[in-house]
Amino acid sequence: MKFMFCGEKMFEKISMFGCLAYCICCFENYILSLNYDKSEWKIVFDKLWSMDSMEHFDDWVYQAIELKPECILEYSYYNSPSEWEYIDEATFHNLYSLYRRCTKLNEINDFFNVILSGIELYTSSSLTAHSFREHMDEVFIPSITTLSIELPDIYLFYKFSDNKLNGWGVPVSRDMIEKPYEFA
Repeated sequence: MKFMFCGEKMFEKISMFGCLAYCICCFENYILSLNYDKSEWKIVFDKLWSMDSMEHFDDWVYQAIELKPECILEYSYYNSPSEWEYIDEATFHNLYSLYRRCTKLNEINDFFNVILSGIELYTSSSLTAHSFREHMDEVFIPSITTLSIELPDIYLFYKFSDNKLNGWGVPVSRDMIEKPYEFA
């Protein structure tokens, strides 16, 4: 579904977790639009969707940072478990191989960065969940629309209301979203 924005605030009433779920769905659509083998990307998406099972949201953020191609490809081998909090040796090697074969590595890394920049903006300052949602409208959506991917139907995410837990809402799992593609 393509959206016309014209100043529309798509994420105004969606929780932080709902916004993150939307980001992950967009990323899934992007990977599928590249005709990459979705079974090879399952490991990435399973880790991104683990936000509902993390004890602390910061754990999810650090895990997402470790998943970034630029973090994985910084090393040519798995140094030691002490350098990786969320990535074990087998996962490292799988991701390293996967990312080395990517033809759109810069775009994939940029996708991670635009998602994480909004989270870092929110978690490192006194900004509100409302500010994060503004980041989604003003930075995330304009950034990904340049990729010409199919955006998920925003109306499926309005059920993740921002009226709980200071805008965070409840953690969202993959099975809580009706969407056209499934990496399960």
